[in-house]
Amino acid sequence: MVEFDSKILPYSFGMYLSRFADMEKIDDYVKNAIPFTEAMCPEIGSDKWLMGTDELTQLDIHCGA
Repeated sequence: MVEFDSKILPYSFGMYLSRFADMEKIDDYVKNAIPFTEAMCPEIGSDKWLMGTDELTQLDIHCGA
C-alpha cells in the first residue's frame, strides 16, 4: 500500500483538488498513474481481486474505500 500510495497520490491529489477541471493534471494521472496501477495489478477487469487472488486483500480494501 505504501508503494501504491507513493506512486499514485502525487498525481491523484492535484487532480482531485482541481475537481477534475485541470486537464493537465488529468493527463498526468492517465500517463503516469494508470500504467503503474495496471502493471501492479494485472488482474484488473477479471473476476479476481486486484492482486489476482480469490480472496480480498488489504490493497482491495485500501483502494476500494
